[in-house]
Amino acid sequence: MADKTIMKRVKFFSFLIIFMMLFLTMRLGYLQIIKGQELAALADGNRIRLMPITAPRGSIYDRTGTLMVTSRPAYSVSIMLLDLEDAEQVVLELSQLLDVDFEEIMDEIARRQSQQRLFEPIPVKVDIDEKAHTMLEERRADLPGVIIEVETVREYVMGPLAAHALGYVGPSETENRIEGKTGLEKVYDESLSGIDGGKQVEVNARGTYAQVIGQEDPIPGSDLVLTLDADLQETAALALEESMERTRNHPRNPFRNAHQGAVVALDPNNGEILAFVSLPSYDPNIFVTGLSSSDWEDLNDPTMRPLINRVSGATYPPGSAFKMVTASAGLQEGVVTSSERLSCRGTYHIADARCWVRSGHGASNMIRGLAVSCNLYFYEVGRRLGIDRIAHYADQFGFGKQTGIDHDVDRAGTLPSVAWKQERLNQPWWPGETIYAAIGQGFHAFTPLQLAGYTSTVANGGTRYTPYLVKEIIDNEGEVSAEFSPKTPEPKVAQVLDVDAEHIETVRQGMKGVTEGEGTAAWAFRRFPISVGAKTGTAQNSTGDNHGVFVAFAPFENPEIVVAVLVEQGGAGGTTGAPVAVAIFEEFFGLNEEDDSGQVIPDETAPLGVEES
Repeated sequence: MADKTIMKRVKFFSFLIIFMMLFLTMRLGYLQIIKGQELAALADGNRIRLMPITAPRGSIYDRTGTLMVTSRPAYSVSIMLLDLEDAEQVVLELSQLLDVDFEEIMDEIARRQSQQRLFEPIPVKVDIDEKAHTMLEERRADLPGVIIEVETVREYVMGPLAAHALGYVGPSETENRIEGKTGLEKVYDESLSGIDGGKQVEVNARGTYAQVIGQEDPIPGSDLVLTLDADLQETAALALEESMERTRNHPRNPFRNAHQGAVVALDPNNGEILAFVSLPSYDPNIFVTGLSSSDWEDLNDPTMRPLINRVSGATYPPGSAFKMVTASAGLQEGVVTSSERLSCRGTYHIADARCWVRSGHGASNMIRGLAVSCNLYFYEVGRRLGIDRIAHYADQFGFGKQTGIDHDVDRAGTLPSVAWKQERLNQPWWPGETIYAAIGQGFHAFTPLQLAGYTSTVANGGTRYTPYLVKEIIDNEGEVSAEFSPKTPEPKVAQVLDVDAEHIETVRQGMKGVTEGEGTAAWAFRRFPISVGAKTGTAQNSTGDNHGVFVAFAPFENPEIVVAVLVEQGGAGGTTGAPVAVAIFEEFFGLNEEDDSGQVIPDETAPLGVEES
């Protein structure tokens, strides 16, 4: 009986073993035959990783071939987490070795985890020095998953000198790459970026490189050739800085808050931007390797605000620089003739308005009215026109609308009219507001770039061109992009003035008078060897000292360059802006600064900043 029981048990367990063997065999066959390829891929996935290779960004050159922005090789550190259990300890050691924020890296890990992107390398620090590189190499075995490789980083050769035009780069918030954040770097990011490559990297269980088993090289980005002139850019920046310092320290009438300003220079015959300066500036190189706390504080200084692009991204009342609009409108509409003489005794009968010369300018025709910047002359012309006709012609000059520049910052500004005030403020328009609008005060607010484009339109006889910064795009094979065909972009006409040529010439003659005889900027151009047309302006500022505005073009007979200068809280535009324009013209025309024909402007001879229009 016992033997039968034992035999039954033996048979049961034998069948059980046979069944289990059959099950295991079938399961093994299923895994090997049916699921074999899928599982093999998963196994490879545990040891093979796809590593992106960032394409070198294209370089940026000025119009003469001077290098302004390039990419240079640098050591970078990243971490590949894989399935590491000691990731936190590795990050902690990296934060100590490289002086990076532990919490920031861990936050990035958490973000990647939520996006299921943990198998992508996580950047830790770019452009480490040789000392840090040596320490990491010595401790490589103790830092699983850490990757040290050479990649290209952005280098801004001119530092702060062209920061607002060029912009800067930074890590993308959605992709594992560097992208343009502002300026031309942002607008032309697709062209500059090129096409990234990649490599297949085999790693061991600790996340350490074993070998590279495949690689696809990146395609470098295209280069940009700009309309900017690097030498003119530097001259403009230095001249503006010196002018603001002189203004702050003027021996008789200092303007202590003159720390911010802008300069823009254009070719009036096609819209090419020759100089694009906003001060104070910043060094875009600090965004390449990561901002320090002191860098961040400087960039966010509430008074200096260096990140603001004051050329095309900040608006100001134009002051008397607007009077060419009123003059053009008045002549074209027939409310005044070029020869009609209007009297100025210092006061006007509307709104108790006054001229900036308290005793008045006496009788003036249009040319003299512009030359001496007589407020009462333009009060009367503005009264005869009315605000809507003034606005109509100002619109033709490009005010109150974007310029169309190939830049990410292009403010439209404010161009008031009866309808504008009713819609914006729900208030009627008053006659007193018209006369102040006629001399560029009140609600008017425009960018220095708009002022330069407007001055170019007068200078060239009535054609407003769209301003632009990029002259050519050259691909990695040295060919000019088809986007810029055949070789350079054609000048784009934005507007042809509906103003007779004879009236524009009258306005031009008035601007020439500004730099001659009794003109408001004659002191600055008295010994200048090239004829210049200009206009001074002092823009009222409700929160501080008046802003100084100055626009000019040269040569008068055949204009080649236009300059617009704006100094915040700088007082009279002629005092602050004329010396800047002189310096730019000297550089542009190749005048010898030591020659007696050049203009030297000592502090003591600069006029007081008293012009109020």
